[in-house]
Order: sequence, then structure tokens, then C-alpha cells
Amino acid sequence: MRSKIRAGAKRSITSVNPAEIDTLESRLLLTTTPNILTPTGDVADATPQFTWEAVDGAESYDLWVTSLETYETAFVARDIVGTSYTAAEGEVTLGKIRIWARANFSDDTSSDWSPASVATIVAAPTASVAGVTGATNRTTDSTPEITWTSPRAASQFKIWVTDLTEKRALEQAAADAGSTDPIDVTSYSKQYTVQNLTPVLDDEGNPTVDDDGNLVLQEVRSFVIPEDPTDADSEPREFDMGRYRIWIRAIDLSGKATGWSSAYTFDVGPDPQNLTPDSPTFQVTPDLTWDTVDGATHYEVYVSEVGTTSPFFRRTVEATANATRQSTQMVQSQVGTPIVENDNGTVEAFERPLLDQDGEETLYQILSGEYRFWVRAINMGEGLPTVTGAWSAPATFSSIEAPAITAPVPDQGVITSATPTVTWTPIHGTARYEVLVHKFNSRPPFLEATSTTTSYTFAEALPAGQYTVWVRALDTRGNPSPWSAPQHMTITGGRPVITSPTPGEVVDFPTFTWVGVPEAASYEVWVSHVGVDFTFVNVSGIEDTSFQPNDPANPGSVPLSEGDYRIWVRAIMADGSFGPWSAPVSFKGGIPTTDATPVDDELMVTSLPRELNVEAAATTQPAQDSWQPDDSVPASMADFEEDVQPPADDLSPLPMQPVRGNAAAQLDIDLVSTLAQECVETEWWAGKDVRENG
Repeated sequence: MRSKIRAGAKRSITSVNPAEIDTLESRLLLTTTPNILTPTGDVADATPQFTWEAVDGAESYDLWVTSLETYETAFVARDIVGTSYTAAEGEVTLGKIRIWARANFSDDTSSDWSPASVATIVAAPTASVAGVTGATNRTTDSTPEITWTSPRAASQFKIWVTDLTEKRALEQAAADAGSTDPIDVTSYSKQYTVQNLTPVLDDEGNPTVDDDGNLVLQEVRSFVIPEDPTDADSEPREFDMGRYRIWIRAIDLSGKATGWSSAYTFDVGPDPQNLTPDSPTFQVTPDLTWDTVDGATHYEVYVSEVGTTSPFFRRTVEATANATRQSTQMVQSQVGTPIVENDNGTVEAFERPLLDQDGEETLYQILSGEYRFWVRAINMGEGLPTVTGAWSAPATFSSIEAPAITAPVPDQGVITSATPTVTWTPIHGTARYEVLVHKFNSRPPFLEATSTTTSYTFAEALPAGQYTVWVRALDTRGNPSPWSAPQHMTITGGRPVITSPTPGEVVDFPTFTWVGVPEAASYEVWVSHVGVDFTFVNVSGIEDTSFQPNDPANPGSVPLSEGDYRIWVRAIMADGSFGPWSAPVSFKGGIPTTDATPVDDELMVTSLPRELNVEAAATTQPAQDSWQPDDSVPASMADFEEDVQPPADDLSPLPMQPVRGNAAAQLDIDLVSTLAQECVETEWWAGKDVRENG
């Protein structure tokens, strides 16, 4: 397999008359070629300098370098002014190379190529680790990516990794045991092999080939250390917190190895994760906790008050062995404030804990306010510089306050879910949450419930109406937080809400749109042409929240004829059950005119079920704010049993099975009776002439 490194074309020599031919022949007899001076022998430089002898009268030179490993051109540099050229990074190839140079003259002629010179590139790679920061080359990645630079066309690379922290720990343990036996190198060092010039794979994992059918190969310059040194495809090795050192060497296609690279030392210092509390807390001396960082011997905890970066509490604590979570509490100093260590080498009074009569540290009780804390891991290995990890992302907490309700979020002012889920922000240290629901025009509470999580899903479908929800937290002793701010909700009872067409709108090619129901798998749309065809449109299985029965772009499409129309929509669930029909919207067919009556601003109100259209209110806020929950235990639901029963569905009766056509003989006899009663009781069903003439 060969890497695809191609040469440029040779410089062309042209002549237009005999005089020029004579001049060229004379010059070739009198001039010499620019013999190569350097490089020669083994070259440890990845960007060597090429030099050659000067040729009289030459204006520039061309340099040609070929790999004797791949038998292909490494690079060609043309029109070089002077007698030297320094290769750019990646230009030369590893192993033996062959070099030629030639001179170029002012009349666009060139000398012969010089005799070939041979050198061997044995430059060692330059090692590094991706994404490191700071003077210690720290990475927070426990599966670091090793990277390097190297001349091209190596057959493979060898990577040697030493765990310096583990090495020192083993040496210390041996010394403590009085052992003088040498430590087994393989207990803290491993060697890995990385294959180079591997095939480029396509999206399906197959090797790619060029137009000539040759494999397209890639130069590998990065590697994630595997768990198994003999299997490069095994799971990545998880590095514990500590200090590591790597060396890399390359092997050319002839099997000759370069020297090892310079040692590259780096620290692995992951930032602690999952800090708590990260919300308001019942605890007056909160437990500050975080996940264990493997290899950490200590942790530094830093707390500040929100709005300032100065330390409110700062202390380094010893790690708890064999624990998956670490923790500490803020401790009071001898001067009455939280301990703040300043690492100046002197332990002052504000850095020493205040002890009680039993000799125990006195915890500091936080005041009302908001706090932010960070944690970083530390490995204090004996005989080594301390390895310090990165600071964690901050967590913010505060003294106890009310939860904040975050869901459900209204869609165009309404909640269409039949059983919506209420969610809220957490309170640290909560044993349970109380959920209180009030329904407009009923005695409170409509519902009281508890939850041990930060959400509550209504168990039964809510009747359509206006609701207000409050939430509060209780700790293990029953102490409550304040009630949350009220969350007002307009519930449709699982009904979609039609948004287009608007009531009274004149349309020719209507696109029906509605606010969907979260639980719906699809929808059914029913459109009646009033007084003409009760089943003008009846389509089910619509998976979007819009439907256009007649696309004007289609040939032969005709607009709606003039007249009155009415539309309903309902949800169809995944199990095939139906939700309730939406409130109907009446509109008109025909060609819209520019001077048509403007749409009423109260569109959304009039398109809601009647139990939501309270006095055609233009406001979305219900009028029950005068009632607020208190801190007493709410009354039992049994006292308001009659209030929790859903009201009867007051929508005009609609058929529940698909019906098409306008022949009454096709309808069920009970449905015909229902429609007849509609004709008697509902004025809109009568034709326009009948209504006007009585």
C-alpha cells in the first residue's frame, strides 16, 4: 500500500528560432549542475535544510525530493532564489529520500538535474496531548487524546506511557516495607502500537479507492489510549487523577526506528461533577456534596456570596476513601466567620475551626441569601509536585424560598393536554411537595396532592376551565416553604383549539390549523356546509396540526362556494380512542374581499369551549386571585366531592363515527334523531332565507 503523494510536471524547455538553439547548446556545454550539499546521512530534523552549489548565471533553482520508501515524489519546490531551501512541516517523508536540484536561467532555460543525493530522515515525533491548559499541561479528560507530529510515510508509531504518580506510590510502598528489589516497570508503564497509512473508510466502514483503484491511505496523528495494549479497538483507558509522561517513536516502511521523542509530561485533573445543593435548601448548615474523582486525595471547596467573587468559605478537606460521593459543611472559625484558608503558610485565627465543649468543629449557619460554590480535586502524591484538577462548574443555592412552577407552558394561551404535568424548581432537603389546585367558580381547593419529585401529572382528565396551581415544599419535620407564585392555566379538557380560519372569516381555499393535544397520535377534522352538507369534509389520520382539503396549486382545484361552514377537530390517541371535539368555529366560503370586516381581537376566546369563555374576557388571567392558600393543612377533598366531578360536555352533539355523503338514509337512526333535534334547537343550522323570513 502506498500513500498518494504525486509529483508535479517537469519544467518545459521551448525554442522559437535557430539562434536560441545555438545559445542553449553553448550554455549546456559551459555550465554545471548544482550539486547537492546537504542533507546527507541520517537526519534527525523533520524540517531539514537542503543546500546546493551555486551555478554561474542562475537566477533560481528547482528542488526535487523523492521517497525511496514509497517510490513516489515527496515534494517539488520551484523557482527558489538562493542556494538553500528549508522544508516545511510534513513535506519530507520518513526513511530514505533521493534529492536533485537544477538551475534556471533568465532566458527560461534550465540546466540538467544534478546527480542524485541520498539521505535518511530519522526525525523522532513531537508528542503532545489535545486540549491541555496551564503550565502543567492539565487535561480534564480521563481518556486523553495523544497527538504528535512526524514526517510522512511511517509504517507505525510506538507510544510509551508512564504513570508517574503510580510509580512514586509503588516506590514509597517498597521503601516503607524495607524492600530494595527494583519495581517492575510494567506495573506503571505500558507501550502501545499505532498503525499508520491505514485505509480511509467510507460512511459504511469500507476502504475507499482512488480513480486508479488504489487504496486511499491516511496519516495517523492522534490516538486514544486503549484499555488493552494489545487491542487498539478495546475500550479507552480511564486515567486516574495524576501525572503522566509519554514518549513516541516512528518506524519507517523499511522497519528502521527513529529515536524516542522528547518526554512530554501532563496532568489528568478532572473537574468534580454533580454538585449539590444546586437550588434553595431547607438546611441552615447545608451539606456540600459532589462526585468522587478517582485518584484525588483532597478537595478544595470555595464558596462565595452571589454578586462577589471573594471567598465566603474556603477550605481543603481530605477525601473519604471508597466513597462515590464526597461532602463537607461550612465550619465556623475562631473569629465567628466561616473558615477562609489563604495558603500563605501561616494558620491564622480565621483559618482555625471553633470547637465546642466536646472538641467538635462548630458548623456555620448560613444567613438569608444566595451562595455559589466550586470544588476542585487535588492529588498530594509524596515526592511529587501536587497535581491540582480543574475547578468544577459552579452550583448555586440559597436559604429556603418558594418553588417556581415551570410547566405546563401554554401554547397560544391554552393547555390542551387532558392530563397536564405540573413541574417546578427543586428545594434541597425536601421530603415531599404539596400541590394545590383551584378551579374557577368552585369552592377551593379543587384538588390537593403530594409528590416526592418535582412534578405532578393529573391522574384523570381535567374538565375544561380556568385553574390556578400552587406548590410548596415540606422537609422531614413538616416545615413548609412559602407557597409558589400562582400559575394560571386555561385548560381545554383535551380539546384542540382551532386557530384558522377565524370566526366569520371569508376563505376560498382554507388551510385549517389548530393548537394540538400533546397526547394525540393523529387528528380528525369535520367540516359542515351549513344547510347543505353536514359531512362536507370528514378526514381522520392527520398527523400534523394543519390540513388543507383543497390545494389551489393542483389542477382543477375550485374554491369553496359561498355559504356558511362550521369546523370541529378532535384528537385520536395511539390506542385508537378519541378525545373530545373542539369548540366549533363558523366561517364563510367565497372569495375574500379587501374591505372585509376585520377579525375580532377576541378570536382565541370565542374559539374556546363555552366554560372557558367567561364573559368573553379579553384577559387571560382568571378572577380568583383574591383567594390564596394559607399555611394550614387544606381541607379534605371529601368536603368538596361535588366540585371534583367533571361537568357534562356541553358541545353540540356530533357523530362519533366517520360519515361521508349527504344522504340521510346512510345515517344511523339515532344520529338522524340527534340531527333533527339540532335543526330545531340551533339557529345556525337553518338556511339564511329561512332565518330572515321566519
